[in-house]
Amino acid sequence: MRWIVTLTFTSAILLLAACGPRRAEVEPPRPTITPVPTFTSTPVGATAPDTSGQTNVQVQTPAQTPLTATDAPVSPTETPAPQVPMVTIGNTIMNVRAGPGTNYPVVGTAAPDEQFPITGKNPGLGDWWEIDYRGRTGWIYGPLVTATNAAGVAVAAFIPAAPPPTATPIPSPTPVPAPTQPPAPQYPFSLASQGQCRRHDSVTTFKGIVCQRGGNPQE
Repeated sequence: MRWIVTLTFTSAILLLAACGPRRAEVEPPRPTITPVPTFTSTPVGATAPDTSGQTNVQVQTPAQTPLTATDAPVSPTETPAPQVPMVTIGNTIMNVRAGPGTNYPVVGTAAPDEQFPITGKNPGLGDWWEIDYRGRTGWIYGPLVTATNAAGVAVAAFIPAAPPPTATPIPSPTPVPAPTQPPAPQYPFSLASQGQCRRHDSVTTFKGIVCQRGGNPQE
């Protein structure tokens, strides 16, 4: 009998629950999407970031790779030094002048086989070289010297003005002295009388009287 009472009580409770107000249905929570962390490359020797909040220092030592013949260091290529234009004096002593011409004054001389740097040339024919003559500017005649590496030499920036021509003084005429009469010859003997000279094939003779200066006859 007891189980009938229990069954009746349970049925009554279920009936009351079905007839009571309905509660709002609650949607189950949506699953949270966890973002996938991106991978960041860490340089060799650096410390990777720790997302757990703990400090973790790691130092990586790069592996020592033996050098091969192809990995040998390449020495830098040496740049050749620029060739300086030079003049070489020939077999004779030459005059070094203050400008490109023989009308300029001489500032010095250059001995055979001496060398001087070229610093310029004259315009036009380019037959005179401007040189560094022992620390100062000088000019030397090109056809009488040997120039090397002078293909790119430019015209000199400053060329001194030519000096005015020097007037050659005209010598005054030398007076010609008047001719003087030669003194009368003085002989130790004189002819007192004129004789005759007869030509002979072997000996020429003179017949006459010869006197001294005092008039005395001379044999």
